[in-house]
Order: sequence, then C-alpha cells, then structure tokens
Amino acid sequence: MRAMNSKKEKQSINLVLGSDQGYFDGLYITLLSLFLHTNTEKHIRVYVFDGGIQSASKEKLHAELIKLNTNFTLRYIVPDLKQFETFAPMGTNYMTYARLLIPTLIPEKKTIWLDVDLLVLRDIESLWEIDLADKVMGACIDTGVSNIGIDIDNYKQFKIPKTTNYFNAGVLLLNNEALLKMNFMQKCLQFLETNRGHYRWYDQSAINVICFNKIKVLEGSFNTLSVALNTIKKEIVQLNQVGYIYHFILSPKPFIRYSNTLHAQWVKNLLHSSNYEFKTLNTWSNRLVEFKHKYLMLYKIYNAIICLFSKKSTAQKRSLNNHINEIETENKALKTHKKETHMILNQLKIKYKDKLNTTVKATRDL
Repeated sequence: MRAMNSKKEKQSINLVLGSDQGYFDGLYITLLSLFLHTNTEKHIRVYVFDGGIQSASKEKLHAELIKLNTNFTLRYIVPDLKQFETFAPMGTNYMTYARLLIPTLIPEKKTIWLDVDLLVLRDIESLWEIDLADKVMGACIDTGVSNIGIDIDNYKQFKIPKTTNYFNAGVLLLNNEALLKMNFMQKCLQFLETNRGHYRWYDQSAINVICFNKIKVLEGSFNTLSVALNTIKKEIVQLNQVGYIYHFILSPKPFIRYSNTLHAQWVKNLLHSSNYEFKTLNTWSNRLVEFKHKYLMLYKIYNAIICLFSKKSTAQKRSLNNHINEIETENKALKTHKKETHMILNQLKIKYKDKLNTTVKATRDL
C-alpha cells in the first residue's frame, strides 16, 4: 500500500483500529458512534488491523458506515502477530500489541489509534487538529492509575520519577514520522522482552516507558474511563454534555455481557437504530442476567430459596445479596430518572435519523 500525496494527506483524518471477530461488535460500536458524531469535510481514512474478521461482518460494517458518511475509505491489514507470541496474551489473543506496528505498517505521517471498546461522542476532528509540537504522541492520563509503579515495578531502572504521568493507550494521537525515527517498535519489543514479570499492562506499559517525556497530555474528555461506582445520575450528566469519548475499560464489556447502565443502553439503542443484532447478548447466560434486572422480585425469591436449601458459605450468600442490592439500587435510579433517560435515548434515535437524512441529501446533491 503506497502513501497518499501530501495534498490528500492534509485533507484526510487517518484512523487505526484493531479487532478479531470476537471483538467485532466493539469495532462496530466504536466506528458507528464516531461516524454519527463527526461532521468533518475531510476524508476519513480507516485502517483496521484484521485478526480474523469474517467477510459478512466487514460487509455489514461498510454498509452501515456509508449510510452516515460517504467520504471515507476502509482498509484491512493483516498484521504479523506471531512476533508477539512470546509475550503474555490479553485474554486469548495478541491484538493489543498491534498498535506498536502502526509507524511501520500505516503509510501516513499522522494517525489516531482507537481501542474497540469506545463510544465516540464527539467530532473526531477535534482530536485530529491538536498540534503535537515536539512530542511523538498525545494521550490522556489514566485516572485509575495513581503512579507508574502500579504498572511497572522497576520504573527506577529507567530513571522515571514515581510521580510521573501515567497514560492510558486506548486513544492515541500519533506522529508516525517521529516514532519511526526513534525506533519506537523495536524499543517497545525490547522492553517487553527484557522486563518480563515487571509490568502489568502489555504494550501500554512499553509505551509509557519508551515514550517517557515525549507524550503530550490530552484533555481527559478524549478518553473518559468507565468506573465501577458510576451512577445513573452521573451518566445522565455526562451524556447530556456529550463532547467526550467514553472508554469501557471494565469487564465485561456492554457488547459481551448484559448491562443496564445508561452508557450500555446507549450502545444497545445505537445498534437497534442500525438494525444490528448482538449475537453475544442473545446467549442464554445474558438472557438470564437480563431476567434478573427485569424481574428482580422473582430473582430475590429464587435466591432466598437457594440460600435456604443449599450449602453456600456465608461469604457466597453475602455476595449474592450484594449483587441483588446493586441491581435494586440501579433499578430505583433508572425509575427515578426515567424521564431524563428516555429523553437521552430518544435524542440518539433522532440524531441517527437526522444523520441518515443528511447523508442521503448530500449524496443526491453530488
């Protein structure tokens, strides 16, 4: 694949993502939400590191994106992931390491890397236009990691102060030319090889060490991390503000496991708007979780009977009761804020319909 000429390059926004079939739903959500909220006149050039995505899924993604924006290209690149097989996998695959290959595989001077567990609720051009100056990349501080020692226990070896900023690699603005000049990929691989047992978060660990003092701090709204104690009320405030990228860092992801949080409902409504079916969410285990949320009283009775006649330990019974209390609290909050929740989800449907109409009109005017 050859690089584009400089004139076209300046007129395009270059995105890079990576997925296999198992995470395709996440890829679909990330790109669909991005196209829904991006109104740029620039060409959107999307590269996807392909870890085994099915042809039917690729066709579905392209067909849906073209409804929201016709000025884009979507290209798939199969990376050599075997070179990472000596490192620890993230889950069952090595796709997370693929972002280290961007400077060598993507023929663009500048790119944006996006994880595939994001809701992009802002125009991506606002990230693209940020000037990196003399930095090799831009990233957001990881609000869940108070110091680098939590990830890398031998940070002193690299003369990195414990109080230094620690960055989450889910959203990155990359200066590919600068990264190539510093041998970014080779240095990251060397770090991962020679520091086994000293780091926790794979390629993100390598990026924080190798690019120490070379990362521009981006505004936190470009990578807002999900938190376990998030409330329905807080989510309503967030979604009313829009203008941020929401990162589902917690497991299970809302496209893998049923969740009734407001951002998860936003995801499901986005997919319903595009007539996309979550196969994973239709499994029996997920239907059972959904049943617990919808028919909590029946679940409480069932749980009481199980606890009465089973040999569950006190800790197990306490855990079950805590789980019930969490669902009950969430349901009460959803009921209390039913009007605001309905309004937010309805606004999504309207926005989606308006975007479709705008694209159709633009296509007719060509």
